[in-house]
Amino acid sequence: MRIGLLAERIQRGFGMDRVLTHLLQGLHEAGHETVTWVVHPDTLPHLPGEVRVLGIEQSRPYLAYETRALRALKPWQGHGIEGWVVASLPFHSALPFVKNGVVLDFGLPSSENMEPQAKSDFAAMGWLQHQLCWGRAKGILTLSDFLKNSLPISLRKKTTVLPLGGNLEGTMHSKEEARSLLGLPQKGVLPLWVGHVDFKGQPYKGVETLLRLGKILEQEVNHFLPLAVGQGPDLPYLQEAGWSVFESVDDDLLSTLYQAADLVWSASTWEGFNLPLAEAQKWGCPVLALSSGAHPEVVWDRQSGLLVGHKEGLREGFFQVLEEKEMMGKAASKWGERFSWAEWRQEAASWVGRILENETAPIQVGRW
Repeated sequence: MRIGLLAERIQRGFGMDRVLTHLLQGLHEAGHETVTWVVHPDTLPHLPGEVRVLGIEQSRPYLAYETRALRALKPWQGHGIEGWVVASLPFHSALPFVKNGVVLDFGLPSSENMEPQAKSDFAAMGWLQHQLCWGRAKGILTLSDFLKNSLPISLRKKTTVLPLGGNLEGTMHSKEEARSLLGLPQKGVLPLWVGHVDFKGQPYKGVETLLRLGKILEQEVNHFLPLAVGQGPDLPYLQEAGWSVFESVDDDLLSTLYQAADLVWSASTWEGFNLPLAEAQKWGCPVLALSSGAHPEVVWDRQSGLLVGHKEGLREGFFQVLEEKEMMGKAASKWGERFSWAEWRQEAASWVGRILENETAPIQVGRW
């Protein structure tokens, strides 16, 4: 089958980019031909299949962005595509114009504490996706029960949950070896944060909360050195606060950082999955996070890490994880075995193929 994938961009190979890359690989392993449409030209090279760039600029309001992408794509022309996968904005409005389409749902984050224009855009996204367009899809594949239950009841009937992989490729090291390779202190207490740093655009990520907590822990913990992997407009704030920041990393370096860290922490109040927590646990690194979003599905609470109910509990939780990090690290390695990219690729590609080929039998996916 010739399948079209619609995504805004596929860039660094982290987060959503990693998911889409694995999906394309899975579709090719299943014998499908793919054509990927993206908005931005800075898309990763060497993606499986053909890649086409629309080359339009982001614009506001959000609905205008969708309109411009729809005009550039012209899905009603067919392009020789037998089935479509809509994976991100600004392509949801294509669904009413294609006869055979599915959605890959990454969730619609909370717009709490965002600026008025962003709140308006998120409201428009919700209306366009959940009320107008997704009802035209033949199926929806999402990442967690949390995301499925966030959808309107009318859409849940056609929604399948398939948790992501998390077995990041890399070289196994001891903690001492990992720190030596990275030039980090052996005696340091090293929490790690991984993600995009944008206080206004993604306030739900809670990075400012970790910055404030870090200032407190500096006075209470000897040799305290927070680590961060990421990009974003507000990354300099972490550097100014004394964090050791890694902007560009490959899988081997990222896996080494997971092994060097004492824990991975997150103050995010909304996550559709949280891939860094899954990856960290696979490498035996315990995690500390809020009990929000999909975190209770990703973390084995009080075993592979600790989930706390509110931001004020992160400080006490930090010390608890440090005290139990050896036990939690072993549990994390075991728990992380369930996050397999090879199995996710196979099951996601199978789901897409069977839905688009009008499979009528009940479709069961998931390894849990």
